Order: sequence, then C-alpha cells, then structure tokens
Amino acid sequence: MSTLTDAMRRHHRALLEEIGRSADTVSQQTTDGDLGSLVSLLQTELLPHARGEERFLYPAIDPLVAAHARPTATMSVDHEFIEQGIADVTTLVAGVRAAADTQRAAAIGRLRDRLLELRAILRLHTDKEERVYFPLLEAHLSAAEQERLLQSLHEA
Repeated sequence: MSTLTDAMRRHHRALLEEIGRSADTVSQQTTDGDLGSLVSLLQTELLPHARGEERFLYPAIDPLVAAHARPTATMSVDHEFIEQGIADVTTLVAGVRAAADTQRAAAIGRLRDRLLELRAILRLHTDKEERVYFPLLEAHLSAAEQERLLQSLHEA
C-alpha cells in the first residue's frame, strides 16, 4: 500500500461510516438540523470526493488499466456483491419464515434493507453496462456476432 491508497481507503471508510450512521438515525423524529447535517455531509464530503476522483484519480488510472489490467474487472467485483446479496437475501428469507411473531417485523426490516442494498448495486451495475458497454457492442460487433453473444448468454 502507499500513502495515496492508504489515504483514499481511510476516506472511503469514513464516508461509508458517516453515511451509514446518518441512515441509521433517520426516523420520524429526525430534526431539520439532522437533515441539514446529512445534506451537508453529502455536499461537502461525498460530492467533492467523487469530483476529485473524476478530475485527478481516474485520468491517472486510465492508462494503467489499459496497460496492466482488465477493463471489466470492476464489473466482476459488482457480480461478487450481487452474489453475496442473493445469498444474504436467501438467508434472511429463511429468518423471516422461522421468526416468532414478536421478531417477524424486525426480520422483515432486515430483509427489506438488504433488498434495497441489492437493488442499488444492481441498478448501478446495469446502468454501467447499458451506458458504457452496450454502445460499444452495438457499434463494433456485427449483427451476427451480437446474436451469437445473446445466444451464449441465454445458454448460460
């Protein structure tokens, strides 16, 4: 690890933890001040972080990926998260089925939370495919190649 990647990892963890805390505390009793703090966190921490990566980090990474990595590697990481989400939902469904009446609402809440997380991951993943990869396929593969690819995907 390097100073750069250590600092980035720490910042990523801090952002995730802070957003997680904010999500955990949002309730019907949330005050205007709580909501203002949440918006401030997103606008003064998360947004500048994303913009900084776009402006400085990604231009430095692009030639490295082209020379040393697999451009679709991040999509495979998404698939790992999707697979884990499916396993988690399967386990949580079993928990809902087995829950006593007094625990059922909490079990359903955990299931709902995990489904929303899985949906967010899937939404991001499919949007990346549709915005970045599909136009490449349409522009650079013949109709016959596209048909063969579709058939292979269906067979899988």
